[in-house]
Amino acid sequence: MKQIIYSRYEFLFILILTALFMAFLPSQAGARPQENSRNLFSPLSNEAADEAEAAPDKSVKTSSGAESEKEAGRLVKKEPAPATYSPPAFLTGARGTDEVLAALKKEFAKDGSIIDAHLKSRLNSLLNSPREFDFNSGGASLDTAANEIAYPYIDIRLKDALFDSLNVETASINIKGISFDAYALFALGKLRVKSQKEIAADINIAEGDLNAYLKNKAEKIKVRRPYVRFDNGKLVFGGTFKYGLFVIKFDANGVFKIVENTKIHFDIKRLEVNQVRMPSGFVKKIILKINPIMDLEKFPFKLVMKTIAVSDKYLIFSSK
Repeated sequence: MKQIIYSRYEFLFILILTALFMAFLPSQAGARPQENSRNLFSPLSNEAADEAEAAPDKSVKTSSGAESEKEAGRLVKKEPAPATYSPPAFLTGARGTDEVLAALKKEFAKDGSIIDAHLKSRLNSLLNSPREFDFNSGGASLDTAANEIAYPYIDIRLKDALFDSLNVETASINIKGISFDAYALFALGKLRVKSQKEIAADINIAEGDLNAYLKNKAEKIKVRRPYVRFDNGKLVFGGTFKYGLFVIKFDANGVFKIVENTKIHFDIKRLEVNQVRMPSGFVKKIILKINPIMDLEKFPFKLVMKTIAVSDKYLIFSSK
């Protein structure tokens, strides 16, 4: 069958005619207007747009009982404001990099575990006190001339850690040959990675936690009432957004992909608006509008993620 190709103006004209026809037909037949008659490129007032977006989304899976309570808990979970950092007592009176490092060197000579303990404490705070947090290392070394704390390896296991409003259900991170800025860690309470050789990481994010994150970031990603479903190893992403004078409710199939090691983009393979498949040119505009969906750059370590997989329950980021 020969494929008919329309220009974008012809295609938009056809869509508008279709929307008008769908809205007009029920009223002529004496029937109630279709519930989704506005969903296909419908020009709305601000009030009507708010009403359309406030309506229940039937495409999102619902649960009951204990599961619904758990989901509700996820939706209200917000990242607390960072607590004011107070340097260790042995730095009292120390001013500038040289004095801070001299005091740290003196304290480290008395207690070789002080760097491990401080690093673990800062990680625990930056990850908002995970429910479980296991930290092991190969032992720290301090080079005050280079302003550097170095580790042969660091091994971390997490459960229910929160960063950038994203709850990580489980994470396993192993880093080899990593070094930190010593002054920043102790004087400022900040983790500044100076170098790292290898990293092996697996991060699992539950569907409910990802939805809570997307709703919290709705304004930033320019999608209202966004949602994600894990469907037999595939991803469905949807929501509503404004396109010129139109409010569009969409449902898209696609995959998450990693850009620049930390940015997560949603690559749309198929986009439908009211069961009408959109052309590739329009899909490309939507991809540019909504991405990046998330950015793992704020994670305390330099994560280098290579693959994203979807199971029935989790979105799995891996450095493998």
